[in-house]
Amino acid sequence: MTMKEWIIYIPYWGKKYPLIIQDTWKIDQDNWEIVHISCEIINLNQDYLKEDLPSLLMDIEWMIKEELSQKATKELKHSENWIKNSLSNAEEHFSFDFWEEGIDADVILEYFKNKESKKE
Repeated sequence: MTMKEWIIYIPYWGKKYPLIIQDTWKIDQDNWEIVHISCEIINLNQDYLKEDLPSLLMDIEWMIKEELSQKATKELKHSENWIKNSLSNAEEHFSFDFWEEGIDADVILEYFKNKESKKE
């Protein structure tokens, strides 16, 4: 038997995220057809009852929204922590007089950013 595959593109904020549905040719104990679904953006990769697909299609945009929101929140927290650490490192390494000399804060932050990237 050949594998049937459908790709549905879920639009969200100007991008389209693929939801892949593959026919497995399997039947569960209650005689329901089983398909395999995957959507990389929400880490979805599992068998699914074919009859439940309409519910999934109604919820998938919300699931993508939640996943992207969580990723953005994590990135924002990471950036905030990086800035706090960079500023505390700057305070440890430079005297107050150094800050008064008018050196641009962006230059100092770039210095520490490069320093951190060399550590990794």
